[in-house]
Amino acid sequence: MQRFLYFSRLNDEATPAPSATVSVYQVGTAILANLYDSDDTLGPKSNPFTAGGDGLAECYAANGRYDIQFSGGGITTPWSLGDVLLFDPADDASNARIYNVQDYGATGDGSTDDTASCQAAMDACAAAGGGVVYWPAGTYRLSAALTYTVGLTTFRGDGDQVSILLWDDNATKGLTVIGSAALVSQAFASDCAVGDRAITLGSAAGLANGGWAYLEDSAAHTGSLLTKIKSIAGAVVTLEDAMPCVLTTAQTATLYSYTALLEGIAVRDLGFRCASLGSTASKLTLLQLTRCNAPILEYCDFNGSVGPLVTISTCRNGRLFHNTGRNALTVAGTGIEVQVSTGMDIHANTFTLCQFGITVNGSPWSRVIGNRIEGRATSVALGRGIRAADRSNFSCISGNTVSDPNLYGIYLQDTSYTAVTGNTVAFAGDAVTTGQHGIQAGGFDPASSQYNAISGNTVTGCSGYGIALNDATNGSFGANVIAGNTLIDNVQGAVFANTGSNAITGNTCRGAGATVIGAIIRITFTATNNVVTGNVVTASAGTPVAIDSSGGSGGNKLFGNIVGTLVIRYNSTASPPDQVTPTQPSIFSTTQVGTDADLLQKTLWDITIPKGVLVTPNTGFRAQCTFSFAANANGKTLGVTLGTGTPITSTQTHSNQTVQVEIWGYVISNTDVRFSVEMRDNAGGIFRSSFSSCGDNFGTTDIHMLITGQNAVANANDIVFQLGQLQWIGV
Repeated sequence: MQRFLYFSRLNDEATPAPSATVSVYQVGTAILANLYDSDDTLGPKSNPFTAGGDGLAECYAANGRYDIQFSGGGITTPWSLGDVLLFDPADDASNARIYNVQDYGATGDGSTDDTASCQAAMDACAAAGGGVVYWPAGTYRLSAALTYTVGLTTFRGDGDQVSILLWDDNATKGLTVIGSAALVSQAFASDCAVGDRAITLGSAAGLANGGWAYLEDSAAHTGSLLTKIKSIAGAVVTLEDAMPCVLTTAQTATLYSYTALLEGIAVRDLGFRCASLGSTASKLTLLQLTRCNAPILEYCDFNGSVGPLVTISTCRNGRLFHNTGRNALTVAGTGIEVQVSTGMDIHANTFTLCQFGITVNGSPWSRVIGNRIEGRATSVALGRGIRAADRSNFSCISGNTVSDPNLYGIYLQDTSYTAVTGNTVAFAGDAVTTGQHGIQAGGFDPASSQYNAISGNTVTGCSGYGIALNDATNGSFGANVIAGNTLIDNVQGAVFANTGSNAITGNTCRGAGATVIGAIIRITFTATNNVVTGNVVTASAGTPVAIDSSGGSGGNKLFGNIVGTLVIRYNSTASPPDQVTPTQPSIFSTTQVGTDADLLQKTLWDITIPKGVLVTPNTGFRAQCTFSFAANANGKTLGVTLGTGTPITSTQTHSNQTVQVEIWGYVISNTDVRFSVEMRDNAGGIFRSSFSSCGDNFGTTDIHMLITGQNAVANANDIVFQLGQLQWIGV
């Protein structure tokens, strides 16, 4: 029993077709297949059935080949996926022929060279068109690589700690399973963009509907796509999937067609070892799966390699679940490395002491979920966590734990449209390289890490910033979202951005104190048009700058952040200047101040409006304050002055009264702020209502608003300021 999972789509588009009708037929017939809701036969599913509101179609069916038709849900012309193989090797294990390597002379005693016997069992399985190659419990010493080229095959043992394949130093690789090479290649006649499905080639000769298509170009850090050809019209080839990246003719963009990928490959319950282990491991890789559709690797253990422990190359929709590995110690060492593949699921694996834990290169729609990467032992300088590189676009990195890496925790390298959510990255111990970030988005190419969402992660103790948007070109367009993360005591700060148009919102940030570089949240190197809002910023020691956008090129918006007594710096001289609110959303004063025993005007409340706050039209403020008038008939004058604007005053002889003053400010431009004043007595009666304006430059200078009192008789405290509050509106 195997699951079918696919998004129904509108005709010739990548847009899902909500609630489409899905019909599943036995291949080449009009006979509807038996479907199920789960991987047992107790829950029959109707056929046809309706896809979900998001277009997702899911069902289970017995191992076999099917034609799957989509209609309705906005689809104008019904379309089909032809000859879809659903195959779970576990279902056929009891029925398929089992090729026990011991039946072909393997001993499993750990000393006898079992290479020829194991290869003979594999060759017999291949000659029969597939089956199960089985290693009973034992240690099988091998002196050369094992190679296999046929589908519908399971490689399994009795458990990853009891069925051990042990290669000595004479072998450069372990087990390699590889499908057919490219049948034909055709160069692009025009560039393609993200979302394109129709690709114009120089010629479509040699291509066929339903054939596998692998697309790439020759540039160093561009991506790839492995999909099927849906239709061909002249030199225009329409793909089943939309392009996840840009490919250009200037970089020799090419479509390669394969006659078939290997189907039904599974590797289970085996241990893979290099005899030398540790730093002297000699294997380039212990397991390589190449040109396979929906391969399965699960419950296997790997130990020792100078390259990746596991290499997945040019595969589609594979499942890599519940594997473990260690000792990939050299600069190229990786737990799992996925190369130019599409739609790989990498779940619940654990890797220790690897230079890279998990890497996906040029592999769109990868899902790296729930894995554990343990970077290094004490004093062993090892470790990067998870890397999505070379336009592994539209991927998801979620729920992983990366502990004690020597270098970065998670890195989006030249990768866009990717979600990094709910991960934990924790640095501890010694030997940590200076300036390594917890989560980083950047790369080698300018503007190559865009439209990513980094949310809900926890990063602690890294030697750089908790999260860094660090593009190859300062000030490039980013449009990334950093939201709801917890970033605690990272040495250089919480967030760094040298790109523009990012949203940094709702994060909880605690700086490590004196080691903070620039600021806990730092916008610099000509970055512009970033929105920094709703963050809570504190420091575990000292008084570092909370938020600093003064190194940017202006246009940044720093709104509604809670920074306590820490400082916000910003660029007020750029065009446009940064916009900023004060360190708290409101300004309060409860300090009582009264007039003196003289006839001089006295400032009772001095409100500072920081430069850059009142610069956006249709924003403003509302201030309310309360005064008490003494119990006498002396004249008492209240005044309100905004900057160099004309004061608004009123003289009253109220005795033993509480007077309310309300001030409204309204921004026409950064050099034209209007304000109105209302003064009310005990009964709420308005005794003064007036309007004025201020022409000072609120973008470049701190402006003071003064609330003043003046006696007509030299009597102390005839007017006493009791309390006041200023609230910003729309800033």
